[in-house]
Amino acid sequence: MEMEKQRDREQERIRQLLEEVFDENCDSEFVDVSDIEEVDHVEVCHEDTDSEQDGEDSEHEMEVDIQPKQVQPRGPSYIGKDNTTRWNIHCPPKKAVRTRRANIIIHLPGVKAYAKNARTALECWELFFGEDILNIIVTNTNMHIAEETSTYTRERRGKPTDVIETKALFGLLYLAGLLKSSRLNTKDLWDREGCGIERFWLTMSQDRFLFLLKHLRFDSNATRMERKELDKFTHVREMFDLFTTNCKKSYTVGEHVTVDEMLLGFRGRCRFRQYMPSKPNKYGLKIFALVDARTHYMLNWEPYLGIQPDGPYKQDNSQVSLVLRLISPISGTGRNVTTDNFFTSFPLIDRMLHEHRLTIVGTVRKNKRELPPEFVNTKQRPVGSSLFGFQENVTIVSYVPKKGKNVLLASSMHYDDTIDETTGDANKPEIITYYNSTKGGVDTLDELCATYDVARNTRRWPMVMLFAMLNVAGVNSQIIFSANNPTKKKFRRVYLKELASELTSAHVNRRSLLTNLPPEIRKRRQEVAGTSIQAENVDQFPPGTRRRCYLCKKDSKTKYSCKYCLKFICLSHAQFACTNCNATIQ
Repeated sequence: MEMEKQRDREQERIRQLLEEVFDENCDSEFVDVSDIEEVDHVEVCHEDTDSEQDGEDSEHEMEVDIQPKQVQPRGPSYIGKDNTTRWNIHCPPKKAVRTRRANIIIHLPGVKAYAKNARTALECWELFFGEDILNIIVTNTNMHIAEETSTYTRERRGKPTDVIETKALFGLLYLAGLLKSSRLNTKDLWDREGCGIERFWLTMSQDRFLFLLKHLRFDSNATRMERKELDKFTHVREMFDLFTTNCKKSYTVGEHVTVDEMLLGFRGRCRFRQYMPSKPNKYGLKIFALVDARTHYMLNWEPYLGIQPDGPYKQDNSQVSLVLRLISPISGTGRNVTTDNFFTSFPLIDRMLHEHRLTIVGTVRKNKRELPPEFVNTKQRPVGSSLFGFQENVTIVSYVPKKGKNVLLASSMHYDDTIDETTGDANKPEIITYYNSTKGGVDTLDELCATYDVARNTRRWPMVMLFAMLNVAGVNSQIIFSANNPTKKKFRRVYLKELASELTSAHVNRRSLLTNLPPEIRKRRQEVAGTSIQAENVDQFPPGTRRRCYLCKKDSKTKYSCKYCLKFICLSHAQFACTNCNATIQ
């Protein structure tokens, strides 16, 4: 019992660190038309997942389900609309055991051995964006750069990238999201007249930032057309699967998880774009996710791709199959899964319990034929009243929150008619209060990602997926960081600031040694990097070396160099200062 309380306190501490937000009151510059999807298909999705439904029955709304395992009830019972399913009116006798077998936790929640040694923000982030993913990005980006820049007159403009620079790019995206500037025009971010952000121009130039965003690729263009015949998601499939695997092997979720959907806003061309009028973004890419209801760690996710071509990537898109794929990492571990009425069905509850040793608590649509008419029609029932129905492994409840409304839930976790006394006159059943406390796992993750969103305007859907992965990595890595460093209290804003700094520092250090940059930029870079001009360049040229003055039009050789930028300069282009004045300048 004490261990459970301690675990709950730890999960609450991590949740508070994640959800803390300080109160503080774009452009599309990187368009590469060569990689924009040629085919656009928008699927309209009118999913009504509201918990409250009208308290009337409609025959034309009836839905036919595969019948769950039937158990003959004992005593008086309700009959389902299918005239087959029976529900006991009275709850079964309470058993002496405190926890049902299906809810006995096997794997305790927390950080797995794979991630135990990650201490810094960068180390925690690299658990999700490891060298394998970064190498995929760098390799395919450089291939695309080579293809696109072969006609450039200046070779410098088509310079390939590497892992260090790619990390720095991601660090700047995190920093822009942290400052709520991810949609801001980059001219404002790189402004040198007092309104810009120093870290941006210290890390890389504005042109280089836009160049990299424009040319980022995650697969080989040479084989893409062949792969697209089997997989609509092929542009990011390898990177996405590696990222998802990293999420699964880094953390064990708690006993309460949530399955729900997210919509990644996108209005460009895409073969599996969704229109969901109930969502704030309305148009975008739909993602189904399995998330820890307490810490909001994203364990597993899957994009909705519509009907895939025949082949290895074609999947059953039914709700039952979808949920069973999402819960595969926690199968047999005794967790409870909270779902809304888009997913909840009695065949799913039965399969989850008997095949995967997992329970479900979820809202149910009133057109399910297993529901008795008494549970659907609530016109004559008073506000705050509840009806319960019981089978051996499933409990259903119908609650009237206000006149003309009905909330229907099914649970394989609860097996009695307990009313939560803390709800006062509302008299809410314990099933409903539990559902309300665990239903927001995915929604909260979505809010956390949106608070400091890294996404920039784009017309390429693979970039939308990259931005989503970066957002999720920012949340998941902080959960790992907080668990591995219990004495360090870093709120989300502070953590992301530290992560952005660590991602960009290696590139800033490397660029601080360049001699072809303006002196003020180079000097400031070295101050930030903590390096010394003299220390880093003392052996660059042997003593007495004569080089050409970089300001002379003629080939004038000189042995003198600038104290600050170390460029060779003749005396006619030099200014002299005494020791006292020089100290003042420094």
